[in-house]
Amino acid sequence: MFKFLTVALALTATLPGVSTTPAQLGTTLKLRSGEASRLVLIRGAQISSLEQFQSKAGLTHLRFRLSSGGRSYSAIAYQNDWTPAMRQSLESGRVDAAGVWDTFQGAPSFTLKHAVAAGTQGAASPNSTSAELLRIRGAVITPGSVQKFTARSQARHVTYTFVAEGKTYQGVMYAGTWNSAALDQLRGGRATLYGRWGTFENRPNFITTRVAP
Repeated sequence: MFKFLTVALALTATLPGVSTTPAQLGTTLKLRSGEASRLVLIRGAQISSLEQFQSKAGLTHLRFRLSSGGRSYSAIAYQNDWTPAMRQSLESGRVDAAGVWDTFQGAPSFTLKHAVAAGTQGAASPNSTSAELLRIRGAVITPGSVQKFTARSQARHVTYTFVAEGKTYQGVMYAGTWNSAALDQLRGGRATLYGRWGTFENRPNFITTRVAP
């Protein structure tokens, strides 16, 4: 047991991430024995090669590559640890990722426990960090900006632009969060938007989870 802890501490000392807790993340996590003390947060991690797969035991996991500090690592999110919302964050390509470092085939591997799109920000100021669900009332949707697109994962997402407090921003609704009613509301030209701030190509991007009149 002590040998395992020594190896784990030596491993995490050389890998990306700062120590964190579920309370600091503003969430609750399903952590196994020994994981709480090894939980770290990696800000602005780049995500690539995301795919869903089924294990021999019939469980559905996510595997991907996580890049930080100029290096790329294998990573996995186990069934019951990941949610559709976390997958949508991973599909955005850049996340603040919380998890624990392990090894796989002799190399470091990151086990994901929590993820939000990098740069999740407050509604009033896209430069202030907040993980809470935000509401933007009376957003004016730019005519003709509502467009569907297909990601590399073959998931269908929706992008649009909107004006709030006199400024123009980009918004996105990931697969699983939009439907025909949401599209009709956006195309109607005005909506109340619910979601979180993220970034795309170094610009504020409102990751929308729901729209309403």
